[in-house]
Amino acid sequence: MFRYDQARQVLTVGAGTIATVPGELTALSARSVCLVGSPRSLASAAGRATREALQGFEVRHEFGKIAPHAPITDTEAMARQLRDDPPDALVAVGGGSVSDTAKALSILLSEGFPLEAKCSTFTPPDVLRHVQLDQPKIPVVTIPTTLSGAEVTPGGGATDARGIKRVFWDQKVASRVVVYDPELFTDVPAELLLTTGMNGLAHCAEALYSKSASPFTDALAAEGARRFATTLPSIGGATGPLPVDLLEDALTAAAIGGLVISNARVGLHHAVCHVLGAAYGVPHGVANSVMLPYVLEYNHDHTEAKQAILARALGDGLGETGSAAVLAALVQRRSGVPRTLADTGLAESDLPRVAEEVMQDRGLFFNPKRVPDADAVLGVLRHAWSGTVTGAA
Repeated sequence: MFRYDQARQVLTVGAGTIATVPGELTALSARSVCLVGSPRSLASAAGRATREALQGFEVRHEFGKIAPHAPITDTEAMARQLRDDPPDALVAVGGGSVSDTAKALSILLSEGFPLEAKCSTFTPPDVLRHVQLDQPKIPVVTIPTTLSGAEVTPGGGATDARGIKRVFWDQKVASRVVVYDPELFTDVPAELLLTTGMNGLAHCAEALYSKSASPFTDALAAEGARRFATTLPSIGGATGPLPVDLLEDALTAAAIGGLVISNARVGLHHAVCHVLGAAYGVPHGVANSVMLPYVLEYNHDHTEAKQAILARALGDGLGETGSAAVLAALVQRRSGVPRTLADTGLAESDLPRVAEEVMQDRGLFFNPKRVPDADAVLGVLRHAWSGTVTGAA
């Protein structure tokens, strides 16, 4: 028995699809909007094109300084400004932090404050409490500028004042419309595409062996992993402007990764990445770039059949054979992304504290192999620090 819950969503992929935004907003009965983005994303080609697409709508509010990891204090301050004059829709331009902020705003405007009361709680080792959010939500329309796929999912992350990543979940805040227009990615740095693409690949890998996986998510995850293994090394090896068809393939992979973790939830890998980002300032894509092979090896003895599927998908994309962990490390090398925690600027002396904090993350609930204590996490972190992928699997 399994459950597959599909959000009501429109995903458009292809050159020129930014032109569909006015029609999609009209279909949502939206006349006024709040524009949400980061300084980089709103100044980018995507930001400029979005402003043009919104010319026939009232941009009632604009929040253009979204910070990495979506601090709760910032989001609640924005929501207070919107509370007495809410827009008909939220339009988000940017990556995961921008998308998560828009989702959180939608929750706060319908469910009230504080945001932390709307987030799941996890008590180690295996007690997860989900908060049911029943009120109708202001729709979110997203124009992504990264390959994370976060905009597709019904969940989001928000960082509290202690530097702990909190997670909320509500199908009604998944973006009602996502526009993947490769022509808007011409000025996105290749480094950002690569690291956020590794996040998308990690979504597919963890989804395959998630406790909430199903035959539907298996099929999606394998296809997403194959596409990432094909596109990321091509992006990393490019010497000139990236071809539109390559970007379209990468964006398709990102969308698939978002779809798959909307049902098959992430585990230890993302638990580590949440802590590295929220508490230690490591960009989420960079943390994902580093951690994947090492967590795959930790989980291998409990997930051999699923990792064999992943290995075939990665091998098809790379034209190579090997274990899933070895092939994930090969994607790292061919893409040119950071490969060790030592590359991130994290101090080796921080590893024990990182391991302790990971034990509080809800991702451990969905991990297929029990994580008994911080020492188990520390072993994974030490391999990630030194870059040790044994290949024994």
